[in-house]
Amino acid sequence: MMDATKYAPGYYPVPAGYDSWVKKDHIEKAPAWCSVDLRDGNQALIVPMSLEEKLEFFQMLVKIGFKEIEVGFPAASETEYEFLRTLIEKNMIPEDVTVQVLTQCRDHIFRRTFEAVKGAPRAVIHFYNSTSVAQREQVFHKSKEEIKKIATDGAKLVKQLSQEYEGNFLFEYSPESFTGTEVDYAVDVCNAVLDIMQPTPDRPMIINLPVTVEMSMPHVYANQIEYCDKHLKYRDSVIISTHPHNDRGTGVACAELAVLAGAAALALRQVRDFAKKGAACILLCGVLFAFANPPMQTPDETDHYLRTYAISMGRFDFDAQRGYPEDVDELVAAFPGAWVNAHTSAGLGTDPDTHAEQPFNSAGYALKQYGKDGRVESIRDSFEQYLTWLYRDSVPQRVTEPVSFLILPFLPGALGMALARLFGLGALGCLYGGRLVNLLAHTALCYAALRSAHKCRPAFLCIMLMPMSLYMGASLSYDATLLGCYYLMLALLTWDEWNDKTALFYALACVFANGTKPYINLLWVVLPLILRKSEWKVRFSRAVYAVLTAAGALALTLGVEQYGTLLRHNYGAIARQGGTTVNGGAQLLFVLKNPLRYIAVLLGTLYENDGFLGQLGLFGWKDMPIAFISITAPPVLLAAAMLCTAQTDTLGRRRMGWLGVFGLVYAVGAMTAMYITYTPVGMVRIVGLQTRYFLPVWLLLVLAAAAVLRRVLAPRLTAAKGEALAVTLCGWYAFAGAVLLFQHYFVGPVYTIYK
Repeated sequence: MMDATKYAPGYYPVPAGYDSWVKKDHIEKAPAWCSVDLRDGNQALIVPMSLEEKLEFFQMLVKIGFKEIEVGFPAASETEYEFLRTLIEKNMIPEDVTVQVLTQCRDHIFRRTFEAVKGAPRAVIHFYNSTSVAQREQVFHKSKEEIKKIATDGAKLVKQLSQEYEGNFLFEYSPESFTGTEVDYAVDVCNAVLDIMQPTPDRPMIINLPVTVEMSMPHVYANQIEYCDKHLKYRDSVIISTHPHNDRGTGVACAELAVLAGAAALALRQVRDFAKKGAACILLCGVLFAFANPPMQTPDETDHYLRTYAISMGRFDFDAQRGYPEDVDELVAAFPGAWVNAHTSAGLGTDPDTHAEQPFNSAGYALKQYGKDGRVESIRDSFEQYLTWLYRDSVPQRVTEPVSFLILPFLPGALGMALARLFGLGALGCLYGGRLVNLLAHTALCYAALRSAHKCRPAFLCIMLMPMSLYMGASLSYDATLLGCYYLMLALLTWDEWNDKTALFYALACVFANGTKPYINLLWVVLPLILRKSEWKVRFSRAVYAVLTAAGALALTLGVEQYGTLLRHNYGAIARQGGTTVNGGAQLLFVLKNPLRYIAVLLGTLYENDGFLGQLGLFGWKDMPIAFISITAPPVLLAAAMLCTAQTDTLGRRRMGWLGVFGLVYAVGAMTAMYITYTPVGMVRIVGLQTRYFLPVWLLLVLAAAAVLRRVLAPRLTAAKGEALAVTLCGWYAFAGAVLLFQHYFVGPVYTIYK
């Protein structure tokens, strides 16, 4: 009779305390299923499937409803390779189906795999190496560290190749023969791989724990899964997948108990996506700002409204004598720009706190005020004036097209106005329709920025959800798309390496920004030069790229200017912005002759405007301050910096230093531009500056603060936890900002402004 005593368990049980799955009596959430029939199933056939049979089988799996399908090991044979290429080249993979390919941790196999999967809508690159005691000792003759190095070297190569090959890739790692591996060692190997891959909640990584050889009863496997569930790093960015075999006839039981113990089996559709959550916050809070902000109260919104309205009517030329429908005249008359200012007298008022008479900008945060006739006026009076215009005999002053020759940045708002007019919503409906579609464009660009940002994403979300940013994004201002372009460009600069695709997106955003606000935005052309030569994987050199981008930006700028000149009618001589006392040439000469005086002008302007950081709560046409936001915005930005202190969020000293230099140059450049184009010659302060101009600078300031805090605090906060906290903190802050803006315009107390 056979001696059974020479046999011993080949598996490695986990310590006590990892069996809470026993308390569950059913699976509460349906797992996602990945079919492996075309690879694992095909291996079991005496005669493997031909190419035609595999194609037919794939179509059947799609028809059944599988959304994740393992298509094979394309580097293993020409048939496997040809099968995948046929699926891709004949567009047989639906957009909602993810294909998965298997590959060993070997250089030439990796490269062949990436070549095979090129062009797939979405693909999972599944790499593996065996970690079991038997394989280490009897096959590879390697130590634990040597086996782990195979996995980490594979992870590094996968990450490198994913940047060389274009595609929408997700990644999966398997410690093959998991059930014959010490569980703590398997976790150690997986965590080492995760440290290299740096998964995020919106770009998760799959850790597959296969039953390569069924060596134990199902409950042992469930305990092992629960142990891994509680000890894997980046847990909110990791999907645990199971791959049970049926050697002992308990494959289904292993799968079910593993799901109870924490496996998610490729549940990609249920992953919490940071970028999507951030974009949802931006969109929802932006809608609140669109309606909390009365008509025409964003700076220059009257001109932006008229320009956008003209484009929505198909007017792509410019005529100073051309009017608008009558209800547009009534809307502009009812809602003057700077409503608070327009409803006060000589710019003096009574401060509600000190009861002293002060200049308007100090006391003008009134919600309602006495007009010159002694009657209390409010925003609701303006709405009533517009809504009852059909029943009055008075005729407002006729409005004509403003001096504005831009078209491109006003197209989203024009589309919204055209849709509103299609539904017969009138001039007021056109305003809100334009704002909402402009907000959609702003949100789309912010979403692209959040998706593109590889690091410091809480900082990006915080700036995007600043009340001032949403205030502009939900208006008819061209700043809605301009700010989105700024955020996208800075997000792309968080990439460790640039490829052709990255460079193209940056160039497009840069060219658009220059076509919207020319010349000052040419500074953005030089930013890609901060990348090292080793980080530049673009077909053009950095210098050539900068020249081409600058040429495109200047071409669009000059094109816009020439277009405006050629199609201009009845404008005559265009008055200088800022009045007759403004002379750009003379002002520039003044700056060059008096550099020290100009430095004093810069510093004095910053001091009197609280560095523009303390004016993040100054809305309207700089006539509606909300003290709570002005006071709390800097601490919120600091909190965002603290949420970016994870080691994975570091940008490096060199890149962060150059970004700081750029921020300083950009801020001085923006101030100088306003001094030359808008300020009387030799004036001791700069006129017309607004906080919104500096939003990208505050983003860079947050990144710099995060770098400092990282050294001081040395926190253990992970990037995933920082992002989760950022959504909550900044989302609620944005909501509070919208409520406060509505309260200040529509609800707040009556302050005596005119006596």
